[in-house]
Amino acid sequence: MSIRRRTLLKVIVLGDSGVGKTSLMNQYVHKKFSQQYKATIGADFVTKELQIDDRLVTLQIWDTAGQERFQSLGVAFYRGADCCVLVYDVNVMRSFDNLDNWHEEFLKQANPPDPKTFPFILLGNKIDIDGGNSRVVSEKKAKEWCTSKGIPYFETSAKEDINVDAAFLSIAKTALANEHEQDIEKHRATPWDGLREKSLKWLNGMSKERSSEHYNTSKAFRRQFQRRSKEVAVHAKADVAIRVPYLIHVVA
Repeated sequence: MSIRRRTLLKVIVLGDSGVGKTSLMNQYVHKKFSQQYKATIGADFVTKELQIDDRLVTLQIWDTAGQERFQSLGVAFYRGADCCVLVYDVNVMRSFDNLDNWHEEFLKQANPPDPKTFPFILLGNKIDIDGGNSRVVSEKKAKEWCTSKGIPYFETSAKEDINVDAAFLSIAKTALANEHEQDIEKHRATPWDGLREKSLKWLNGMSKERSSEHYNTSKAFRRQFQRRSKEVAVHAKADVAIRVPYLIHVVA
């Protein structure tokens, strides 16, 4: 029996107030749409599980307030994100014009290791309104903006459930690819690596018998350290504030 790997992906949804961020999330997760508008205060999140290849993926989708007075909370909510979804209303030019600000603000607040390659996706929402006759941002204009930044683009309707599933599946795959690249970098330089040089110098001064004994102990500790590091990383990604102090005693 094959064992499916579980992965937690944190996705941040950004955009002006009223562009339909909450409606998109509710349509995707709960298959519900409400005509009643209620502005998000601060931030909230929903989760959804889906399977991609051999992985069971849990999307943790953060809905953030579009009002300027809440933007200072960005650091707390953006930390540990695997992907950022930018949303605008195709019927409101200002929501499109503000995309650059949202894009730059996220990179500034989240401070990803490589801002140039961090995954974004753009959603042009509310394409259903007035049969598309009231839209002021053309698909061509939106695609040109995306091309300049290397960002995938989807046009959606939370009300009519148009392209919502396809957009979030792309979001999950993009975030998963980004996490895989980060995992490769982590394997290249782990927290243990910083101790390697000093440990080797210390081991070289010991007898072969005691070196062998210490090496076996170190391997056990390393496995425990890496296992706990993964657990802490998962909790940190879930925005649970956890501090785990590591105190290493080396006894000659």
